[in-house]
Amino acid sequence: MLYTVRITRGEGALSTDVKMVLGSPGVKTPEQDRLPGNVYLEDFLPTTKDHHTELGEFVDAWSRLETTIGFLFIQMAECDVNTGRAIFAGLGMRQVIETIGSLATIKLPNEEIKELSVILERISALNSKRNKIVHGHWVLEVILLSRGGLPLFKSNLLREVDPADFRILKRIHDLRNQKDRVRYTFNAKRIRAASLDAGKIEQDIGVFTRDRLNAIVPFKFAKHQ
Repeated sequence: MLYTVRITRGEGALSTDVKMVLGSPGVKTPEQDRLPGNVYLEDFLPTTKDHHTELGEFVDAWSRLETTIGFLFIQMAECDVNTGRAIFAGLGMRQVIETIGSLATIKLPNEEIKELSVILERISALNSKRNKIVHGHWVLEVILLSRGGLPLFKSNLLREVDPADFRILKRIHDLRNQKDRVRYTFNAKRIRAASLDAGKIEQDIGVFTRDRLNAIVPFKFAKHQ
């Protein structure tokens, strides 16, 4: 597995030079060949595939949510399943959200429009995260800090997307700029949280279609009740 590697300098002065040895992919440097004062990148590589598991579970959770959104779209459009699927398949998620919102203003009373709007806003926010998580790449970030003048290392494994604006890319590399780092990078914990969020939205759409649209609730919704 290949990772993008970023070595970032944290705060604090160092009393000695530090040499990072990149090594060869998949090759472990024997202890007897290690030189004093050198730091070996291989020591920071992940030892499990948990991050891949979290990514896969998010993709699966989003797929289920997307199917559920398609069901809501068909109900709001009041068309047959095949026609609804054909229209849905030709739209991007942003267009789907806008279309459902527009149909709501025609078909629903104000209170239900507000209720559905909250759900659509949650979908929109998660869709933005989804695009970055799915289309991103894994970045192994090794951070060099200083403690008493001596080097101290910590590392992060991030799912990251490169913005088109190079100024933002530079800000992502700045550890002090949490605003852009949170927006464009995701660790395994945040990917897991996104998966849980997708599941909650899926359930809430199921409840809405059942209680507000009087639609036949598919079994996958009913089992959550």
